[in-house]
Amino acid sequence: MFLRQVDRWTGFTYKWNTAQTDATLLSDSATDTITITSGGTQHNQTWNYPSPAQCLVCHSTPEKHVLGPRVLQLNKSFSYPSGADNQIHAWQCMGMFDQNPQGPLAYGAYANIADTTKSVQLRTRAYLASNCSMCHQPLGPAPGSMDFRYTRLLGEMNAIGVAPTEGNLGLTNPLRIQVGVPAQSIVYVRQQSTDPTVRMPLNSQVADPNAVPVFSTWIGTTLAASIDSDQDGVPDSTDNCPRVANANQADSGGFGTTSADGIGSACQCGDVNGDGKVDASDITTLRKALTKVPPLSGNANRRCESPAADGECSVVSWARIAKGLSGAAAAHGQTCAAATELGP
Repeated sequence: MFLRQVDRWTGFTYKWNTAQTDATLLSDSATDTITITSGGTQHNQTWNYPSPAQCLVCHSTPEKHVLGPRVLQLNKSFSYPSGADNQIHAWQCMGMFDQNPQGPLAYGAYANIADTTKSVQLRTRAYLASNCSMCHQPLGPAPGSMDFRYTRLLGEMNAIGVAPTEGNLGLTNPLRIQVGVPAQSIVYVRQQSTDPTVRMPLNSQVADPNAVPVFSTWIGTTLAASIDSDQDGVPDSTDNCPRVANANQADSGGFGTTSADGIGSACQCGDVNGDGKVDASDITTLRKALTKVPPLSGNANRRCESPAADGECSVVSWARIAKGLSGAAAAHGQTCAAATELGP
């Protein structure tokens, strides 16, 4: 259980008694052997009870200690007692939002690792984001400075072509991700290992049978073909908008002008309403978003420059766009890191 206290989140672990009538609060970690019946066959499984401190390892500070309630993870169907429903819609019906969200189609969604209708890269990036990025990101508890957040470019993960810093696992000259060679890639080797001291994600009991072959294909085939974060057929090294698919590489307008500036129209910094140009209407859209005045105009991606280079829209973004439109383009800069939806 997680409890939001006045100044912090705190994790608590309880252990049920055999009769399932009461549970005891644990002050430290513990393990138990549980007999499981599956397919008519019984087997024993070790169950780990995390300590309060261990809870906060994965429920990390940069994730604000809460995992799971993210639009990209919630935007899918869930089987409730009353029937299946999209989770965002169901949470809205239960009064769990302080304002009404847009419909599910207005948002993206993580691809399920087993969904073969989605690309291998979408599935692996979603898996890394939902299972690994809470530790592997700036200020996260994991060593090595890898960044597995969903919005990072492939080259920004600090993994592809990078030597490991936490041991080579007995391999000869491995890399964190060695393009084309899964068996020499620490990320893959840790994932498929049966050794609990090696295997990732942390504290997982067995290698994920759905994820292992997908990651093997991603490292061995997909990345070997091209380092292409947005999968538009243009490698990141030459893509004028590597985070948003734009195979035509259109560049129809710079900041405060219609002249090309080398930044694709699909991710033009300051183009908050996504119409391919930066003008006063972007300030209007941003003001509505920041003051939570619905509805936002259109369903296009809305992009903001941010001094934190995280793609998040802020009052600072508003001020910089205004300065740019007044002719102080140098004050604006082109530091958009992602096409970020300004959701409610």
